[in-house]
Amino acid sequence: VDPRALAATRWSGLQGATPVAVEVAETFPLDSAGTALVLLHVALADGDRARLTAPSGEPLLGEGAGASASAPWRDLHRLATRGGEGVGSAGGRLVGHPATPSVEPPPRPSARPAVRPSPGDQSHTSVIVDETAILKLYRRLSDGQDPEVELLSVLAVGPRPAPVPALVGWVELVPGDGGPAVAVAVEQAFVSDAEDAFEAVANGISGWLSGTTGEPPPTTLPAAVGQATAELHAALAAVDEPGFAPTPATTEERLRDLRGAGAARGAVR
Repeated sequence: VDPRALAATRWSGLQGATPVAVEVAETFPLDSAGTALVLLHVALADGDRARLTAPSGEPLLGEGAGASASAPWRDLHRLATRGGEGVGSAGGRLVGHPATPSVEPPPRPSARPAVRPSPGDQSHTSVIVDETAILKLYRRLSDGQDPEVELLSVLAVGPRPAPVPALVGWVELVPGDGGPAVAVAVEQAFVSDAEDAFEAVANGISGWLSGTTGEPPPTTLPAAVGQATAELHAALAAVDEPGFAPTPATTEERLRDLRGAGAARGAVR
C-alpha cells in the first residue's frame, strides 16, 4: 500500500499526519468467496501508529473496483443484521450483533441488497443499503468500546424515544489473543429525506459570503437542532444503566465549558 495514496484519503482520519509505512497486518475473510476486511498497520512520521480498515475491492489495495466492490459491504450488512461470525483467522474473527428489537423495528435484509455510496462528507465510509439502512465502516480503529455503538444500543431499549435513526446492528472484531473487542461497523435505519445540518449551514454560509445567495442560513435550523439535542439528552437521562445516571456538573466543569464556548465564539469572529 502506497503511503502517499493513503495520506490523500479523507477516510483515513490521519488529520494531516504523514504515513511513512503501511503493512497488511491481517485479513479477515467474509461470507462471499474472496471478500475480506483488511486491517492495515500504519507507521506515522511523528512516531505514532494507526490501525485502519479497508474492504476488499478498495482501490488503495491495488484491486479493481466495480461490482466486486459491493460484495464485502453486503457481507458486513448480513453480519450486522443476522448475527453470527465471519471466517476466523489467526488475528481473530468478525462477529455480528443484530440490535435488540426497538419501538421502530429495523428493516429486514433482502437476499441481495443494493448498495450505493453515501454522498455526504465523512471521515469514515458509509454505504446505503436497499435505501432502508446506512452502514458505516470505521476506518481508523481505537481501543475500547465504541461510544457510538454504546449509546445507540442503550437508546434502542431505553424507556424514552430518542431523535436518532433506529439501530439495526453492528460488527465487532474479536482479537485472537483474547484482547477487548473493537467495533468495526455499525448500521442504522436510513432516513431518506433527512437534511444534514452541518452541510446545510456550511453551504448556506458559503453561498451568503460569496454572494450567490441573498440571505444567511435560516435561524430555524439551530432551533430545530437544539430541540433534538434536548430530546436526546432527556432520552439518555431516562436510561437505567450503570454509567448513564446524570450527575450535577461541578463549578469547575461549568467554568471549563464556559471558557471553551467563549474560545470557540472568538475563533469564528
